[in-house]
Order: sequence, then C-alpha cells, then structure tokens
Amino acid sequence: MNKRKPWVVAVAFALVFETGGILQAAQKKSGSKRSPDEIFARLDKNGNNKLSLEEYIGKKADDKATKAGKRFKKSDKDADGFLTLGEFKASRQKRRKGQRPVFCS
Repeated sequence: MNKRKPWVVAVAFALVFETGGILQAAQKKSGSKRSPDEIFARLDKNGNNKLSLEEYIGKKADDKATKAGKRFKKSDKDADGFLTLGEFKASRQKRRKGQRPVFCS
C-alpha cells in the first residue's frame, strides 16, 4: 500500500505556492515596469503637470527623503522649484545611464 503522510502533502502544497509566488514576483518585476509618464502622473497629486518637492519626496523616510531632495534639486534645471515632465524624464534617463547592467544567469 502506498500511504502518503500528511506532512508530505503539506510540504508539496507549500512548495507549489511558494514557487508560484516567486514566479509571479519575477514576472511582475520584469514585465510591468511603469513608464516615466505613469510615475509622474502618480506623483503629481494636484494635477498641475509639475512636481513640487513635497510631491516628489512623498512619504519617504528621512534618509531617503534627503537623497530624493538632492536629486530633485539636481533635476530642476530651471530652478523654479518644480519638476516638469521633461525634467523628470531627463533625470531618470541620466540616472539609468549611470547604473551598471544586471546580468541574469
């Protein structure tokens, strides 16, 4: 007779669900990146087509808010205290060019 132990079934289900979660996370990470336009629109809380420092920083923790503030000031090319969509996109492109490529095996 081939009796299965309950813990074996439980482990098998756990592995299936965990693997599914990992695959979903990988698909989400690789396939559903938001465009700069979508990110800008999400950050632009008042809909005036420009980002204030407060909108840009959002609810970030202190250390991340400080870095974001520095990034904001560098990105604000006309120094008017707001980021336009063009300034936002240019900043993102510049930052992406400086990143090292990620190699997957």
